[in-house]
Amino acid sequence: MVQIRETPPKCARQGESSAARKEEQQFDAHPEAPHEVVVAAVAAQPNSHHKTKTLPFLLLAAVSCYLCLCGEFSTIKLAGVGAQAIAPVCVAEQVPLRDVQEDRCRASLRRVEEGVYAYDEARQAYDDVARKVYDEQREAYEKAVLQAYDTQRKAIDGQHEAMERQREGVDEQLEAIDKEREAFDRERKAIGRERKAIGRERKAIGKQLEAFDRKRKVFDRKRKAFDKQCKATKSQREDVDEQLKAIDKVLEAMEKKRENVDKLLEMLDKQLEASDRQRDAFGRQRKAMEKQRKAVGKQLDAFDRKRKTVDRQRKAFDKQLEAFDRLREAIDKQRKAVTVDG
Repeated sequence: MVQIRETPPKCARQGESSAARKEEQQFDAHPEAPHEVVVAAVAAQPNSHHKTKTLPFLLLAAVSCYLCLCGEFSTIKLAGVGAQAIAPVCVAEQVPLRDVQEDRCRASLRRVEEGVYAYDEARQAYDDVARKVYDEQREAYEKAVLQAYDTQRKAIDGQHEAMERQREGVDEQLEAIDKEREAFDRERKAIGRERKAIGRERKAIGKQLEAFDRKRKVFDRKRKAFDKQCKATKSQREDVDEQLKAIDKVLEAMEKKRENVDKLLEMLDKQLEASDRQRDAFGRQRKAMEKQRKAVGKQLDAFDRKRKTVDRQRKAFDKQLEAFDRLREAIDKQRKAVTVDG
């Protein structure tokens, strides 16, 4: 016998439709969800076959109405017709009329059961094909989405590695600039020490020149005294002149040495000014490199945030896959329940 399964109440159908709608909304919320997978998921819902489920029930209702009508007609007594008028028909076949009707009803029921069984087999085949198509589409979608996420993550990792290499290059340049700056500082300190030594030497030469000037003045006074006192003594005057000439030569040599020292000091001043300008240029270059390093750090932070966003999207996609697995299990349970009831 075929057991007629009652249709679920309206509230249950609404609950199932709302749950299916939520699952569809979760599936549609993904930016890359294909339309075919959504259609397959909706087609696999239990309410999608609701209209086709009612067909065998309508057939059973029609057969039951037919049986009831046949039973009522079998109990009707025709007016003016006795049992003898009906007897020849039944006696000729040697079969009661009710038995014939029961046989016909049983044959009709068998045909209905065969139709229901054929319908169940066709529905089972359709469910298997739909489930296979749904599984294939889901596997293709999973592969495509995972491949896209992996490609995007590999690209982000490559950019991250490139930025790391750029950052290392900037650090190396900063280290080289620091080393050059230290070398320039050491050179400037050495030039400063040399300048101090030359300054001390210049002061000593100045003191010597002052001493020679005082000595020359003394010799000039002596010469004048000798000129006044010793006009007759040419020999002494010549000696004094020779001494004065020698002193003049020494003074000229000291003047030349003093000029050379002044030139050397001017050259050292120019070198210090050039080193100061170069040091300022290196300072500006270091500030620019620091700004570039900060910009690279900000870009790395942005890539890290983007990578975290991609990880969160992948986790959300995993949650959606888990939701699809739960939906698939629920569909399998409902199909098993329908198969057992049928």
